[in-house]
Amino acid sequence: MRTCPNAGGSSEKSEILSFELLQRCFGADLQKTEMEVQYFPNGGAITDYTCVMFSGTLGVSVTRAMKYHGDFTVEDAERLLNQKLNGVLKSTKNTMERWSKQILHVWAASLAESVLIVRSL
Repeated sequence: MRTCPNAGGSSEKSEILSFELLQRCFGADLQKTEMEVQYFPNGGAITDYTCVMFSGTLGVSVTRAMKYHGDFTVEDAERLLNQKLNGVLKSTKNTMERWSKQILHVWAASLAESVLIVRSL
């Protein structure tokens, strides 16, 4: 995953760590990275990678529950989840790949951010 092209932004390390965690904890096998997943039409929301886990193919979208300046609030959590879950729905609808489910992997800097994410679901 480290040697594959990335769609840009500052998410590369989060995506690598996400796959590393799923691989070590659940035996995930990487299928395609975000630049390899195909969509029709092009230009919409994309999935970060696909993997095989628990005998099924999963799409994985990765995000971080963090704020550069100030505290991460419930409003931030709601906005993040709304944006990312809408992206999950759109990329699942438009993909030409076959995955059984897509998961949203959220990295949180602390328990406080994790609690805000869970409460916002």
